[in-house]
Amino acid sequence: HSQRIRCSTKPRALHHRATPHDRTRVRAPLGTLATLPDRGSSLAAELREKKMFASSSLTQQTAVAGSSASGLRGSKAIRARAAARRPVRVSAVATEQIGKIRFDEVANIDHKEGDTHTVGSVDMKRVDYPDGTRVVKITTQGLGDNLELHWGCVFDGADGWAPPPQGASATGGINDFGDGVASRTKIGGDGVTFTFPPGVGENVERMVGIVVKGELWLHSVIGDLVIPLKTPSGTGVLKSLADGEKAQSGSLYERFRRVNDKLSEAVQAGPDGAAAVMATLRLSAMRQLPWYAGGNYQGKDMAHMQEMVASRVAEASKSAESGMARQLFRIALSTLPRGGGNGDD
Repeated sequence: HSQRIRCSTKPRALHHRATPHDRTRVRAPLGTLATLPDRGSSLAAELREKKMFASSSLTQQTAVAGSSASGLRGSKAIRARAAARRPVRVSAVATEQIGKIRFDEVANIDHKEGDTHTVGSVDMKRVDYPDGTRVVKITTQGLGDNLELHWGCVFDGADGWAPPPQGASATGGINDFGDGVASRTKIGGDGVTFTFPPGVGENVERMVGIVVKGELWLHSVIGDLVIPLKTPSGTGVLKSLADGEKAQSGSLYERFRRVNDKLSEAVQAGPDGAAAVMATLRLSAMRQLPWYAGGNYQGKDMAHMQEMVASRVAEASKSAESGMARQLFRIALSTLPRGGGNGDD
């Protein structure tokens, strides 16, 4: 594909402007013949190719495209390089599920028995995962070693304890206490973890328990440890508080005790749960509910219960997620006495 070109000895006109075709021609000496390839010098193309392939991988990719334009598409080396740069399909890597904390509360323990005075706390947390798994983590601080959790489950519509559902597990094991109701689980140095797989215990409303150390039953200052396994509803909280207002359970002390038992669930239920607590305490403060029906209590017990409920409602008025719930807890707090003291003042 070469061409014979006879160079003209006739000078060009001074006003002639070179065309793109003129710029690509190689001028030979006047009166001689020049043999030219159609697409420039092969030596220049070879040097350019070597330079590009000696550069980085990014430049190598450019070289493939440039070489293809120069008629080198069929080169085995270039095809090998192109195949090496083809995208490789990577299998999807399984990722760890991220759970959401649904319950997180600390219960203080201040237990005196004989010459023994135990002070510490129990941290209770529940995490729900997207696949339906529910995990309860319980850790202790300041309570020492050789601890066990004496615990049970409360199912929907029931008030009493019951054994855990089939399929539930615990890192410290689940041992029958012997009464057919409660279970015992060892609490290790890192606490204990309970797992309810998907579909297991869907009708369990809450876990309840008491920390035991040998012969000592370390009751918390708020009573039994309670970990809800369902997100409570305001309707459920209100029903529990209303069911307690019976002819033989209408004392002020029992009312405060019920509010104390349901306060964690009321916080989880949001504004509806806060409204149930506020309505109960406000009706009680207005004497629309009886104070002394169905039971007696000691002054020191009432002072302790009032102090505990007031402090927990005050905390809820600061920490509740919903602004409306915080406002309702503040209204409820205005109906409560401070409590504390020796109960005789």
